[in-house]
Amino acid sequence: MKILHVITTIDRGGAENQLLVLAKKQAQMGHKVCVLPLKGDFELQQEFIDNGVDVNMSALTSRFLIGKFLNYKSVVRSYKPEILHAHLPQAEIFSAIKMRNYRLIISKHNAENFAPKRSKILSLLLSRFVAYKSDSIIAISEAVKKFLIDSKEISKKQEINVVYYGFDDDIYQDKSSSKPLTSKNLLKIATVGRLVRQKDHPTTLKAIQLCIMEGMNTELHVYGEGILREELMDLTSRLKITENVKWHGRTNNIRKVLLESDVLVLSSIYEGFGLVLLEAIQANIPILAANSPAVIEVLGRNYLGLFEISNYEQLGGLLKKLREKDFSILLVNQLFNRKNIYDPSTMVQKIQNIYLES
Repeated sequence: MKILHVITTIDRGGAENQLLVLAKKQAQMGHKVCVLPLKGDFELQQEFIDNGVDVNMSALTSRFLIGKFLNYKSVVRSYKPEILHAHLPQAEIFSAIKMRNYRLIISKHNAENFAPKRSKILSLLLSRFVAYKSDSIIAISEAVKKFLIDSKEISKKQEINVVYYGFDDDIYQDKSSSKPLTSKNLLKIATVGRLVRQKDHPTTLKAIQLCIMEGMNTELHVYGEGILREELMDLTSRLKITENVKWHGRTNNIRKVLLESDVLVLSSIYEGFGLVLLEAIQANIPILAANSPAVIEVLGRNYLGLFEISNYEQLGGLLKKLREKDFSILLVNQLFNRKNIYDPSTMVQKIQNIYLES
């Protein structure tokens, strides 16, 4: 089967990293797989190539939207895919302008409007146009599906298939069910995500302040970039925790980051899925996360590391409780028991079945 994945970028990010897992597995199954990014710095290009996936950079030769579309059109005509699988809004719009007989699959990776910087009416019209042109729609969680229907960006009459992300089964070989804290004296915390409102970093920073005020030796490592960097650094200064917070920018080695950390904190107001959660589950470290719908789906409704969205006092309490060895091990074991749900082979097979639908 010839599969062409069109995606807005192949810079490192949740949707992009997950496409790498999917495309790699599809190539291993014997499919001919090509990825076509429309913009960006193509950070994952070599990793796709190393895993038997072609990367076509033709769209990047033009800075202008019309030029990108014409280049995209040329690639589709020459490649002649049986399946065209689009990821993220710009790629979805290009792909919805169908030029030949292929099955168009749309993956919805985010619980947010199709065009969040435009009017709701325009966003709705664009989303419904893409949905109308597609043969099948995939949502990465029930939370994303619910958002699409509740926001009316996709008609409730249109079928939406939920297929969870699959973890990258090649990067973690440690199968143990628990991992000791890196230091008896220091609690080393990692948070990974763009520095934007959605991720609600202030909640994490305020929780860190509470821990420090109660005498805990705590260190927060922030991995990510975004428009709120200066604002967040200023908040760190006002909270008087500057020496306890390390700003690392984006990372190309999330595996190393997590293995060197005692806990992952994810304070997001909402998520489509939260791929970093799977990466932390694989690394066998506890997770403390805000209880948005998608996060509850991933970690389980009864997971003991959940706190109310934006409740920094609850998060601070959980961080303090984490110093109890039994609590840390309990969280890790709860997560370990969910690994089978996110088996990448299951994810790939479900998508394969969607491709083959008549």
